[in-house]
Amino acid sequence: ARLSLAVIEAMMTGIPVVAFATAEMATVIEDGANGYSDTRYERLADCMRELLRSPSLARDIGQAGRRRAQERFSIERFSADWDAALRQVTGT
Repeated sequence: ARLSLAVIEAMMTGIPVVAFATAEMATVIEDGANGYSDTRYERLADCMRELLRSPSLARDIGQAGRRRAQERFSIERFSADWDAALRQVTGT
């Protein structure tokens, strides 16, 4: 699956993400650290069951996902990148 706004919104709110490791998803989800990402359906199903069994794990994975989403997709990051690009282009 591609990286959708719904995935970014879930990450921003701290909901653990379990997704197929395809396209851009594989660059955002660090398997086992800030979500679960794999190409095997069976493994993803196991990860979902584990998250349901362990609320503390779900909370930790969700918060790590939130931090990653803030680093990659927050308005602060976006505006800082644009500001740097415009300063470089204008020489200021």
